[in-house]
Amino acid sequence: GGPQCGNYGGQQFKWWQILYNGTSAWIVDGRDSRDDYFICRQGATATIREGGESNAQGDFAGAWTTNFAHMNIRQDGNQVTGFYTQYDSLKVTTFSGEIAGDTLTGVNERGTHFTLSLTQGGAIFAGEWFSNGRGYQWCGVRSGSLPDGCGFSGRWLTHSGKGWIELKQTGEQITGSYFNGADKGTLTGNFELFGRTQDYSLNGRYTASNDSGEFRFVDSGLSGLQFQGCWLDDAKPSNPGDWCGWRQGQNVPAQCRPTTCP
Repeated sequence: GGPQCGNYGGQQFKWWQILYNGTSAWIVDGRDSRDDYFICRQGATATIREGGESNAQGDFAGAWTTNFAHMNIRQDGNQVTGFYTQYDSLKVTTFSGEIAGDTLTGVNERGTHFTLSLTQGGAIFAGEWFSNGRGYQWCGVRSGSLPDGCGFSGRWLTHSGKGWIELKQTGEQITGSYFNGADKGTLTGNFELFGRTQDYSLNGRYTASNDSGEFRFVDSGLSGLQFQGCWLDDAKPSNPGDWCGWRQGQNVPAQCRPTTCP
């Protein structure tokens, strides 16, 4: 605190002395609506510096778990380098990019471009990677489960909308519960890259009070909006059933069963 340096908009601010750009200056105890410090020099009545854009960069540095890969980012100012390893794969893919505000724009070693934006105070990012003019979901967290709507996490409708599935994806591990219109049960499984086109897939087991077996869900469009699926009862291994899902407001998959069941 100290004597009043001046006023601005009818408000008065207390001051203290600092070294500002190599010279002695006074900084005022307050901020305006543009989040910029008021500065007034010694002896001035009230010289106010208004506004100005922030040069602060979002903090992307560190380890992330995403909807399809483990990811690690190194950051130096607004420049980043890093790598990711897709779940169900040992291949490491490198990338580089640049940060503007809370958005990272980059490209990987194969020339695939992507854009990621921080949310929730830097604990989550949401974005897309691009191929042939289309964008595909890329989202991640620093720790814990992916948020609803990211990857397989969240609520899905099934069985003509009469059933549902609730999933939580934590890295490559996925757990949840379901209701098929008659019975409830639990699900456990792992993320896999499925088939020749490396579709995002969840392969695992379901368990109900009088039933158990294997299942596979395949997000063939890599959209995070719908999946093809099927189940295979342990007691009837030669008779698979359809089990596809979609997000609220999305269409039922045109083909419910994937090309290959468990």
